[in-house]
Amino acid sequence: MTLRIRVQPAHGDASEHRLEGAELIVGRATTASIVIPDHRVSRQHARFLQREGAWWVEDLGARNRTLLNGVPLEHPEKLRAGDRLQVGDAVLRVIGDSEAPDDRDTGLTTSGGDRARMWTINEIHRAIAGPLSVAELLDLILARCFDVLNPEEGVIMLRGPDGALATATSRRRDASTTPVVVPRRLVDEVVGKVQPALVDDAAYDERFAGSASIISSGLRSIVAAPIVDAEGTLGLIMLCSRVAVRRFTQPDLEMLLTIASAAALRVRNLALAEALGWPVQVGMRFSKPSIATGLKALAEAGASKVAAVILSPQYSPLLMSGYARAID
Repeated sequence: MTLRIRVQPAHGDASEHRLEGAELIVGRATTASIVIPDHRVSRQHARFLQREGAWWVEDLGARNRTLLNGVPLEHPEKLRAGDRLQVGDAVLRVIGDSEAPDDRDTGLTTSGGDRARMWTINEIHRAIAGPLSVAELLDLILARCFDVLNPEEGVIMLRGPDGALATATSRRRDASTTPVVVPRRLVDEVVGKVQPALVDDAAYDERFAGSASIISSGLRSIVAAPIVDAEGTLGLIMLCSRVAVRRFTQPDLEMLLTIASAAALRVRNLALAEALGWPVQVGMRFSKPSIATGLKALAEAGASKVAAVILSPQYSPLLMSGYARAID
């Protein structure tokens, strides 16, 4: 079967390349068979090679590894129509004979999607156990969401000390620095009602009827999940895309819910540690007794942060219990 590669760079128009000959090099170098002018792409990043009558893809030791269906390439893999590669910020789709050229990305193949989801969750759990700051953890989570769910825009919002939601990190496929706007009605649905949201096309969804911010953006397919733990709602993760490019599905929502759930406790613990000035430690977990011990030490030192943190709506339910034990 003849295969084609459709390349959608972060900037500019898509292009198609027929797989032919013995091999094709993908990279930033102008001598590459498929040139991707992206600073995250190595000069010789990956290659397509023909072997035993089939086409294979191999990472060439790139600093930013090639992803096949959301999973890093560790060794050469046989290509199939429908596969999705990520090289830097560019997305490469494998197209078979029977598939007409099309701008729409319908997501990962079933088997590839399962592998990508497992790898993403494992990566996030490793990050949760590591010495990352809140900002570093959220950046990693959003980057992995882009790897496996392929949105055009994404944002994570968290409650601040005053209880108000604010953008903690955001990302755009085109690398634009324009702020990602989260519609008020979506915030009410996801954070206010603590309900996930899957919007196939906001233009025809009664929940968002008349929302000018959604309709004018053109980003109508949306998936969002609350970041929530036993103490309350910390914030939300939202991914969105134009319908013509990507329609999110129920498995995408389930994946996002899993990511949000895995991140919730760690986000609260890290934010608490940073607020109290505690060092971030590998595998750090807090319990009420450990919080009590820390607060007691701060109280004895006359630390002014104690009152501010205790009064924060984000931490007060847990900290009041800990502080009560600290001053007993």
